[in-house]
Amino acid sequence: MLAPSILGRASSLDACTARPAATLPQRIAQAPAAVLRTSAIYFDGHTQRRWPVTLLANGEALLIEGLGWSRCIPPQGIVLPAADDIAPRQLQFANGTRCELDDPEILPSLLAAVGLKPVEPAALRRSCCISAVSLLSLATLIWSAYVWGLPLLFKAAN
Repeated sequence: MLAPSILGRASSLDACTARPAATLPQRIAQAPAAVLRTSAIYFDGHTQRRWPVTLLANGEALLIEGLGWSRCIPPQGIVLPAADDIAPRQLQFANGTRCELDDPEILPSLLAAVGLKPVEPAALRRSCCISAVSLLSLATLIWSAYVWGLPLLFKAAN
């Protein structure tokens, strides 16, 4: 039995297009070549329960199919977090729910199938030069505090 939080979270995102959301699985089933499928874990935003789901992207919307339920998310309802090499890639939705992808390598293809571009990691986070300059600045600050700050502090105390 599904939790009430899953069934009771109807929002404007459920109406993906002018066509009813209930017909989207039928349209996807009729055009299997144009559909990108992947498995994921769905979090409803109310409970800590992990829902195994299948994500289907067909160019007009993202369909989330769980055990006995489905939800249709239009491209404008997908909120992309910043890319991170350590944390699992996830899709966040405007209604507060999210999906963690089992295969993070498929995210760019999944987003492209819905008409979105993936968010690239910030350039500053990947730059070795910026990291080296930051480390050098920190070392200089510590050395300056030792050479000039401690004598000034000692003179002020006496």
